[in-house]
Amino acid sequence: SFRQSKRPDQVCQNEEGWEPFGGRVERIEGKGHGVVATKKISPGEVVLKEEPLLYSLKSGEQKKRCSYCFISHEDAGAGKLLVCSGCRYARYCCSQHQREDWSHHKIICSSIKRSEKMPLPTMDLLIQAFHLIFLKDEGEDSIRLRDSFASLCTNEQHWTNEEKTSFSQVAGALKPFFSDEMLEKFRFDDMIKTFFRLGSNAFTISDEEIRPVGSGIFLLGSMLNHSCCPNSVQVFEGKTLVVKAVERIDVGEEIEISYVELADPTSRRRAKLFSDYYIQCECHRCLCIPPIRGYSDVEGLKKMDALESNIVALDGQSSEIGRLKNEGKFDVALALCLEGIEHWKRLGKGKSLSCAQLY
Repeated sequence: SFRQSKRPDQVCQNEEGWEPFGGRVERIEGKGHGVVATKKISPGEVVLKEEPLLYSLKSGEQKKRCSYCFISHEDAGAGKLLVCSGCRYARYCCSQHQREDWSHHKIICSSIKRSEKMPLPTMDLLIQAFHLIFLKDEGEDSIRLRDSFASLCTNEQHWTNEEKTSFSQVAGALKPFFSDEMLEKFRFDDMIKTFFRLGSNAFTISDEEIRPVGSGIFLLGSMLNHSCCPNSVQVFEGKTLVVKAVERIDVGEEIEISYVELADPTSRRRAKLFSDYYIQCECHRCLCIPPIRGYSDVEGLKKMDALESNIVALDGQSSEIGRLKNEGKFDVALALCLEGIEHWKRLGKGKSLSCAQLY
């Protein structure tokens, strides 16, 4: 599956798109480029609203959701979803959405008819991206979008031989979906960069209950850097990315989101950030942690993370522990967790449950 968003190595060709939202792309020390506020932004204010350049529903969702707006069949309230007569793959909540999606869907539709196979969702995004890059439409908008996509990071300096071998196998499976014209334009180096560009920048699109339903490439959203103490959060309205401020953002302050689950312990967050995005996180929450009584900083973090496998989120305590951690009161949070362990020992629960949400 594709990873979530990752900052670009260079300035995106579409960076001026941030201006209407009160943002500006700047060089950020130690991060490459990022987005800073050009106006004061209040909590709850929309920081960004963007449609995806490329998008695809995940496995198991194609038959339940509109391929254009990503609304579920139940939520659409319009009876059965309309099925594309050409490929029998895409489904729509109404004929208007089917018409509006045709410029996007015709690429997949023709590929399915050519191969007589159904692509996996991962392949769906790759097919779209290859068409964007290799079929050189010289229109001004096409050139701008192609250049913007090409400016997204690939993290190629971190590629392993195993990852390159894995992509070679995927590339072979994609050939039946492409025309002779496309195959003639293929260069392996461009293909592998496209593959990793998608992997490093794709957002997981979620529904209103935060359940993953698809993936998408958002050119402006991909410019946002990560923080374990983000001042903004990403949500989705259908397939539309909406970034909202969760605290006041002053002029000149960087706008940041989280790439990982914030409830995870520090060690797990940092491990995932490095394995998925090659980031050594240096945010306040990861580095500027006050000492825990009786332990060094490193020992204290290990002690708290070790508790994760021993206790559960007691009723009413999980949110309290999360609040204490966010406020930097790790000593109190640790005491509350130790108290929880003793409680479960007295009940004879031992290690029967996990507290994956405590930290």
